[in-house]
Amino acid sequence: MIGIPGEIESDLREIVTMAETTSRMRSKVGKGRPGKVNAAVSTFVPKPHTPFQWHGQMTLDQVRHRQRHLESWKREPMVALKCHDSERSVIEGVMSRADRRVGRAIERAYRLGARLDAWDEYFDYQLWLRAFEETGIDPWWYANRMREKDEVFPWDHIDGGVHKDFQWEEYEKSVEQRETPSAKWAAAATAESARATASRSRRSPATSGIPCLRKKPASLPHRGSRPGVGRSRSSDMCADGTPRNGRAAGATKRCARGEDYQVTLLRPCGAQTRPGPTHPRRSRRQ
Repeated sequence: MIGIPGEIESDLREIVTMAETTSRMRSKVGKGRPGKVNAAVSTFVPKPHTPFQWHGQMTLDQVRHRQRHLESWKREPMVALKCHDSERSVIEGVMSRADRRVGRAIERAYRLGARLDAWDEYFDYQLWLRAFEETGIDPWWYANRMREKDEVFPWDHIDGGVHKDFQWEEYEKSVEQRETPSAKWAAAATAESARATASRSRRSPATSGIPCLRKKPASLPHRGSRPGVGRSRSSDMCADGTPRNGRAAGATKRCARGEDYQVTLLRPCGAQTRPGPTHPRRSRRQ
């Protein structure tokens, strides 16, 4: 992608370098000549409800200038750079942050014959410019203009789930090239720390005060099997090593789902009846 705010020449060169390096990898693994690589290069279009909604899109001349540079830097004949149509990117930039006034231009373009504009053989840039002119719409005002912080956007009445002030802070950080820690990975690290703490507590129930946890059976009986067949001996023992059939009625236990329940039946040694949690779960045939 080209045209991202803060882009420099080395960023553009790396697009060509990556494509050519990928092509030469075929030769390095002994497959003969370099491989055929088709690199699609799109143009950045600012969108609503994002930090770059205040930033202007590149002009048509700037996009064409960058696309010519990409082609001039390419040296590997097996690499093909397929750049997105620069004129269509202008129309996309207008539509992405337009208000209701642009609706008149869209209708006029339709009346003039605009159809299937996503296809190169049908797209007519001059037709769209004519529609903008006849309806009094300045496309550059919508696509290329830098917005002020306190500007009211046509989409401000829509709640996208992220506050506008936070998006402005992120926009300023991007201009200053400052990074925001990922909330996703921070939450994952916190959850992993909590799981590690809980795991250590399960291994030492006597010191942690957590009720004894029942070990997960190594194997479960198949449907229709006889009582006791296919059941691991470890399933009859609690985590502290005491036999589960020696538990008294009313004792608190915890199932594999982490929910506490009360033992409501005194189980004598050798009995086949197994106490279970009070929450609904699949029964096992004894």
